[in-house]
Amino acid sequence: RAPGGPTVYELIRARHFTPKASRSIRWIVIHTMETMCKPRVARAVAGWFAGPRAPNASAHYCVDPAEIIQCVADHDMAWHCGSPGNAQTIGVELAGRASMTAADWSQPMPQAMLRRAAALVAGLCGKHNIEPQHCDRVALRAGVGGLTGHDDVRRAWGGTTHTDPGASFPWAAFAGLVIEEMTPMP
Repeated sequence: RAPGGPTVYELIRARHFTPKASRSIRWIVIHTMETMCKPRVARAVAGWFAGPRAPNASAHYCVDPAEIIQCVADHDMAWHCGSPGNAQTIGVELAGRASMTAADWSQPMPQAMLRRAAALVAGLCGKHNIEPQHCDRVALRAGVGGLTGHDDVRRAWGGTTHTDPGASFPWAAFAGLVIEEMTPMP
């Protein structure tokens, strides 16, 4: 942490993003990297976003059980969930797969990663005045702000075929972790 300021994360700048002077953030979009959930995956995926063979995609943050790497500044627009979603979102990539089951998400490595991601997301919710609640496609289309998945964005607006973070992503538990991180200690 910077003294008296927000947490600062190591930056491995993505090759593809849209610079913006400022923008209104309404949603935090959760993705899965479609990788194993283990240490050093965030760094590897951030390196892939930054590398010479980078896809026409990016995310703001990559998270694994051991670290968080920032790839795009919050005020810039990452290319992570299609239009119109990219314009008002921050994209958070989690080490894991959309095919993970509830039992998979409850294992020690994914739990460590979810706790790390919850701390990041809590800070983002506070910074951008976002409620730590899951927004499905109906809530997105109604303009309700909160936490959402790539699949929710696809169902709301199209423009992508991705289904992450998957049907078994523990939304209620994750939102609970975010709320816990946002709650001041007595």
